[in-house]
Amino acid sequence: MTATLRQVREALQGKVATINGTPTYTIDLSGTDDVKVGRFIKPWATPPCACLFLATEKAEQGPTLVGHTRRPRFGLAVWLQVSGLSPESIEDVIEDAYEDVRRRFRAATDRTLGRLVIDVEISLDDVVGPEETGTTGLFCMLLAIVVQFDEVRP
Repeated sequence: MTATLRQVREALQGKVATINGTPTYTIDLSGTDDVKVGRFIKPWATPPCACLFLATEKAEQGPTLVGHTRRPRFGLAVWLQVSGLSPESIEDVIEDAYEDVRRRFRAATDRTLGRLVIDVEISLDDVVGPEETGTTGLFCMLLAIVVQFDEVRP
């Protein structure tokens, strides 16, 4: 069975929503509606919260002309409320949150999203602070999640 973008997005959303603040993680995104699908310019809940959306996609013809290799790029915006900390401590919080997301996908079984995709790559695109968000102590960490899967023609 060939994966669809919706299946991949739902699997990614499910993985991010299991970041639960236990000793393994520093942030908790496991509450109801903490991880939403869509593009939001402000957090809808008390941070941390995150939104997932399709950003771009590249597709390449397979070697046998029977299918394509797809590489959709999803954006993940993670909202963090960080107030009253030194710049160094704020950086620690941002780096820890980034590591939480990476850690969730690091295990070999998670990298395929239950054999839905071939691989998942995560990178940090940008971090915007209170100057851009317009709210004291509000940061938005923008991540890119690129997945690779094969699409076979029927």
